Amino acid sequence: MTSHRTATGHAPHPQPGKRPGGRGHKVFQTNLESSELGIVAIDGYGFIVAINSLLLELLGFQEQELIDKPLRLLFPDLDDVPEGGTFRQALETARQHSRDGFLSGVSVDGTASKFDVWIFDSASHLGHLTLCCRDVTPQADLQDALHRHKEMLRALYTQVADAILLVDQRGYLEDLNPVAAEMLGLGHRRHGNVYLGDVLHLKDSEGNLVNPVGDALGRERTVNRVADIALEVADTAVPVMVSATPIRDRNSHIVGCVIVMRAVSESRRVSTRLSWHETHDPLTQLTNRRQLENEVLLAVDDARVENSRHALLYIDLYNFSMINDTCGHAAGDELLRHCARLLTQVVGDHDVVARSGNDEFAILLWGRSGEQARRAAEAVLAAIVGFSLPWRERRLKVGASIGVAMIDRDSESETGILLAARASCGVARDSGRNRIHIPSHSLGHQSRHSLSRWAASISDALDENRFVVYCQPIVPLQNDGLGRHCEALVRMLDRDGKIIPPGKFIPAAESSGLIDDIDKWVFDKVLNTLEALPAERARQLAISVNLSGNTISDEHFLGYVTGRLREVRLEPGMLHFEITETAAIKHFDRAIQFIRALNELGCKFALDDFGSGLSSFGYLKQLPVDYLKIDGSFVCTMEQQDVEYSMVSTINHLAHIMGLSTIAEGVENPEQLAMLKAMGVDYGQGFYIAAPEPMERLLLGS
Repeated sequence: MTSHRTATGHAPHPQPGKRPGGRGHKVFQTNLESSELGIVAIDGYGFIVAINSLLLELLGFQEQELIDKPLRLLFPDLDDVPEGGTFRQALETARQHSRDGFLSGVSVDGTASKFDVWIFDSASHLGHLTLCCRDVTPQADLQDALHRHKEMLRALYTQVADAILLVDQRGYLEDLNPVAAEMLGLGHRRHGNVYLGDVLHLKDSEGNLVNPVGDALGRERTVNRVADIALEVADTAVPVMVSATPIRDRNSHIVGCVIVMRAVSESRRVSTRLSWHETHDPLTQLTNRRQLENEVLLAVDDARVENSRHALLYIDLYNFSMINDTCGHAAGDELLRHCARLLTQVVGDHDVVARSGNDEFAILLWGRSGEQARRAAEAVLAAIVGFSLPWRERRLKVGASIGVAMIDRDSESETGILLAARASCGVARDSGRNRIHIPSHSLGHQSRHSLSRWAASISDALDENRFVVYCQPIVPLQNDGLGRHCEALVRMLDRDGKIIPPGKFIPAAESSGLIDDIDKWVFDKVLNTLEALPAERARQLAISVNLSGNTISDEHFLGYVTGRLREVRLEPGMLHFEITETAAIKHFDRAIQFIRALNELGCKFALDDFGSGLSSFGYLKQLPVDYLKIDGSFVCTMEQQDVEYSMVSTINHLAHIMGLSTIAEGVENPEQLAMLKAMGVDYGQGFYIAAPEPMERLLLGS
């Protein structure tokens, strides 16, 4: 939650044992205890300043256990306060995210309760809030029972062999089950704003139109037609039995009608059901992988004939396996069903959403350019990241990796498209959480030309020695660090001598395979500079060199480094290497081999950007690194966000337990620096401490 922290990391809420005084407070205390509702008063930061005995009794706490404690202790589902928002907004958001609009409370023994909560501004203290809480646990249990009943009906609705359609009182289709969609020839397309008369054509033996819905609504009772009725679809007449039943609201007003339709021929009924199962996933009701291949084949043929463009998104859910293992298969199944509905809502009516694997989905986007496919992928990712499923006392969240494959007139087969989309998804997954990968050829000629141009520019810069190394100091925060420690940062120069920042050329270098050559150039440059320094000064320095995942996987580079270190007259301990968390885990076995080989020569290693990628403490225990660099995305807002503050503190504590030193990146102001010192972080790096300087100037200066 948003917090205006002091330098020590604590929010400026009232001190323990002290209460706002005055006559208004006494009146408030009187009303507090005379109320028939549970009442809790909080300050603007969400800390409890008063609570009445009724709420204490309901939850089993003592008053001294809650005063000056965060409200989240009672209501653990409260989300973080949005940037620039208020604690009232956090409370309102929690209520909206709850399935029933109630807040889940937790008693001292862990028992869960449900509360209907009213939120009021305090009349006596600006910024304070008063929460009136009514215990609605019995009603919530009833709602849960109704939800189970609804889920049972939904299961029957989707699994029966009869066609079921729901229409409103105007005759517009509201919903239909898979068998109905198959019988009416609607397939996987969605059915919003469709008039029933346009898709349901029933005739008697004399060829007259039959309208059981109109009859049922007019007579206000169930109408059955069991003989001499045929459903006409695509010039085919199928004998059916039909019943139509009016639906009433709680005031007995008719609000719609449900139609049940059964093919008279048993073989026809079985054939319809089997046909649907052959092309759909029974859990999510989505198109299955077999039918997806057919849909992609249609798109490939359309692209060749019409010179059109389409796109296939391949989506791999992150964190699903853990939810399945820890919460059970029921939770996993429910999560998949909700994700299926979510994806269906995000894309267009003519796009195809499919379940292609256990925790994998695919979306075929018709008539999309590369840029349109990118925007669609971003919308899908945003929807997944923003989604959470209430499950018992938890909220289940997943992330996603999305790969894109374009379909155009040069596409050869549906199999090739599916493999390309899946491979692209693998690249996105290896890049970290919640990433999208679009191969360069999917973005069209202009993007391919841009990549080619950058690759040529990088090659020329390497040949012409147009790279420079800057160094940014890494300073001790606990007064017992290294002499001088800095990180080597590469910059590229254009032919006019202007600096090109790494964000411009590094992605192109990684895509074109030139990043290995850049890493080697930087290593040589740092080593040559250290060797040129007077021995007395060189012994007081330590320089960190960044290595990419491709570089640490290159056996030749390891041999080159060890050979160069044996050639020069330097202590290897002066040279440090930094490997990103994502690269280390992606190339895990090679990373361990690389690190151990250079550890034997005295080199030290830091795991960079920790917390931003594929965080796994199990992997961390096996990596023989010396430093953990806390990702700057956590540090840059730690004085404002409780989650980021807690992440920095937790990573620091974990590293120290494992005997590692910590380096906080991205320190941008004095408040962050004071917090890092207070929590015991070993080193700091960032523009507030020192900006990068050319390596020669920094190392040769005083």
